[in-house]
Amino acid sequence: MSRPHPIPRVTLCEIAAEFGLTPSAVHKKAESLGLVLRPQVVLNRRHQTVSAEDAERLRAGYAAFGDTTGWLTGQEAARLLGCCWEVFLRRRKRGEYVIERRRVPGSLGAAWRYHPGQVAAYAAGRPVALDRAPAGTLSTPQLTVRLGVSKNALHNWRKDGLKAGQTKRGYWYWRESDVLAYLTGPLRGLKNPVHQETRYQALARLKAPEQVAA
Repeated sequence: MSRPHPIPRVTLCEIAAEFGLTPSAVHKKAESLGLVLRPQVVLNRRHQTVSAEDAERLRAGYAAFGDTTGWLTGQEAARLLGCCWEVFLRRRKRGEYVIERRRVPGSLGAAWRYHPGQVAAYAAGRPVALDRAPAGTLSTPQLTVRLGVSKNALHNWRKDGLKAGQTKRGYWYWRESDVLAYLTGPLRGLKNPVHQETRYQALARLKAPEQVAA
C-alpha cells in the first residue's frame, strides 16, 4: 500500500520574497492571523510553512501594497517638504504627516513609496524651511534658559499656539515677540494651575532678563 502524497505547503520564505519582506515579518503576520505553521524540509533546509489556503490569506493581507508607479521615495518626499529624509520620517512617525505609504513589491528591505498627492498637499501648506535659523531668533536651548522652563513645556506651548519656525534639519527656532504675544495672550488649551504658574514665571523672566540668575 503506497503512502498518500503530502499536501503541498507554501514556505514563508516564498511569500516574503513575493512582497519584499523578511521571513520573520511574515512569520509574525501568520501568527497574528492564527494560521497553523508547520516545519518542513525544503532543499535540505528547514522552513516554516503554511497550507495553500492560508498562503492565500497571507497574500490577501499584503495585497494592499498595490502599484507604486509615480509614488515618491522618502528622499523625494522630504525634498518637496523642505526637510531632510530623517526629519521627514520622524514627523511622519509623530503623526505630523499623515501620508499613505506602500512597499515596492518584490523589493528587499524597507523600500517604501509615499503618496505624491498627500505629500504635495502638505508641501503647499507649509512655509519654506530655511537652512539655518534667522538672525535674531532663539534656539530651543537658549529659550529654555531665558524663560526657565523645560523643552517639553516649550513644545506643549507650540502645540497650544506659540509660533515657531523649523529649519530643514528639523531644529526649532523662536522669536521673542512671538513668545511675548503667546504668554500675554488668552489661555487656550493648557489651563491647569501648573501650566498657568509656569507661564507667569516665564513671562516675568522674559520682561526682566536682567533678573535671571546666572
